[in-house]
Amino acid sequence: MKAIILATTSQDSASPEPIAFTQACGVTLLERHIRALKACGIDAVEVVVKDDDVLANDHCKRLAPRGMSVRWHTLEELRRHPLVAETESALIVSGDFVVEKALIETVLNAEGDCILVDSHPPADAAPAPQPGHGPVFAGVGVVSGEKIRAFAAREQSLTSRLETLGDVRQIDVNTLPSFDPALRRDRRRVWMRVTNAADVPAAEARLIEAVQKGSLDWPAQVLHAPIENWAIARLCRMSITPNQLTLITNIVAWGVTALILTGHSMSALLLAAVVGVMDGIDGKLARLKLMTSRIGQFEHAFDMCFEYSWWFALGWVLSHGDPSAPVFAAGMALIMCNFADTAVAGVFWFFEGRKHGRRLDNYTTFDLMVRKVAGRRNIYVWIILLTALLSSVELGLWMALSWGVVTVLVRGGRTFMHLRDRRGPVEFEFVVR
Repeated sequence: MKAIILATTSQDSASPEPIAFTQACGVTLLERHIRALKACGIDAVEVVVKDDDVLANDHCKRLAPRGMSVRWHTLEELRRHPLVAETESALIVSGDFVVEKALIETVLNAEGDCILVDSHPPADAAPAPQPGHGPVFAGVGVVSGEKIRAFAAREQSLTSRLETLGDVRQIDVNTLPSFDPALRRDRRRVWMRVTNAADVPAAEARLIEAVQKGSLDWPAQVLHAPIENWAIARLCRMSITPNQLTLITNIVAWGVTALILTGHSMSALLLAAVVGVMDGIDGKLARLKLMTSRIGQFEHAFDMCFEYSWWFALGWVLSHGDPSAPVFAAGMALIMCNFADTAVAGVFWFFEGRKHGRRLDNYTTFDLMVRKVAGRRNIYVWIILLTALLSSVELGLWMALSWGVVTVLVRGGRTFMHLRDRRGPVEFEFVVR
């Protein structure tokens, strides 16, 4: 399907550029749309600007991702010669909106012409009409023929845009499933109209909140998340990429292993706690700037490698290099607990979870509570670190192992119960805000 981005709304009288060239989290609204469309499988985009808009060459050159065609047209060209035939449809995206990829996919997957609306928009999402006065246009739709030219009129409010497409089916954002399988949590889908630079902070806050994963352990949720959000709010404006952050994190993580093996266990544990924060930043930045890649898909494998090296190194150092020592066995057993827990989660997903799009971590309220304290890397690091401060590293390793065994038993038992009962997941209540 052809995609048309309407970048026709000016920022203000002093700026020759449209609002679509305003940056939010280090990416212009226009470039964000193009990246989202690329991720949705669209490889050709038509960008429509007003007749008197002046576009800098550097903007035009960098807006076309590899394997994608981006062509520019004036509004007058669209009026005189529609970019699609009368019988064809096109995905229309308003350039002065922030619209997340999932909402674009929803419209693309719908049958026939449709328009995305919000019957209960947040107060700062659409300045006009006022919230509570009926559905408002949410920035994207699929329309055909003459409607494209009518929809792209030079001056149109959100209300008049809906009136233009009055006979087109409306998809209400509030009727869509609130559960996000990728982030493993319930949330409001993100869309927002940006009318001027004053709206950018609110848009950035929405975008940053929208990339936060759910089903996290308590260190990641309570300690790491605020630091990560503070960091990505600044890193997103820099040229550093998520893959570069992944590389830096892995270098630091293997530095933890080196510190353990050289007898600096306390320094290693403190640095391991820092790695826990760093490990969440690259993924958030990739989702925030729509820069996910194949390397990022292997991040969990990289994480497992350096994590297991930590427990092996602790067992090796504490046993003074004696593989027959019980403490060395404790380090290896902690690795096996991780393998066992991964296997349990995999069995649950294969036989039950994938039917509902939910993993064991958030299948029910109880499973979600278990996930917050279950034995994982962050939990183990804090157990060993706190125990080392109060007593010894060796005691901390044994306590982490005990917690890992309990985790496998509890989550294994929950998997057995779910596979036997097959009652389906608990749908967590989602309150529209």
